[in-house]
Amino acid sequence: MKRVIQIYSGRRSEMLTAALVIAKHGLEDHLAFEKMITIWDASYFLSYEQRILEALDLLGENSAEVQMEASEAVFSMFDDAMGDLSVFRDVVLSVYEDVDAAKDVLKRLGFGFLGDARDGDQETLVELLEVFVSGLSRDLESELLSLGLSATMFANIRRYKRDFALLNVAQEVEKERSVERTAVRQLELNSIYRQMMGICRIGKQLARKGLVVRDRYVYARILGRLKGE
Repeated sequence: MKRVIQIYSGRRSEMLTAALVIAKHGLEDHLAFEKMITIWDASYFLSYEQRILEALDLLGENSAEVQMEASEAVFSMFDDAMGDLSVFRDVVLSVYEDVDAAKDVLKRLGFGFLGDARDGDQETLVELLEVFVSGLSRDLESELLSLGLSATMFANIRRYKRDFALLNVAQEVEKERSVERTAVRQLELNSIYRQMMGICRIGKQLARKGLVVRDRYVYARILGRLKGE
């Protein structure tokens, strides 16, 4: 779903609170409104009031908890992966007598990205893991195992690549869901605002006839009072 533009100014909670005040005024003046629009009876304003209350409740619900859990999982896995990769690098540098040979192995396995990854760049870490797995041929792995590296170390690094790939997919799905939830909510808020402005228009007409007090249906004035202006 595409991003939905907010059609009212100010904060959502302020708009909804002003709408709630106008809905209560409408309920009190429903007999006057029925003279102009017959279906705008008490039940109409009660239904509108309930709609606003539900929207206010929704403002407190978001994907923050889901995003926090995902972030914690990323940070934990990132730290574990960086720890194992650092150990792997140090072991390789220690088991080769020829330092240049050790550096060549590390370069082939993507360790040129290690510095940037240390700065917390998740994308760089993922790239390092991809190069590691694709560059670790059977012959190279056998050579490293013969030099004393643990098979568990290789298994862990392969697992990080797989898990980060799955986690990235999960994060993208959650982002899309968050955008969709935000769009749906904004559509509802825009609709509530339009309904409120319709009530205000009719309220002004009724005020001209002396049937209601005009200020009770001027959105800007109600909003200003709520802000203490």
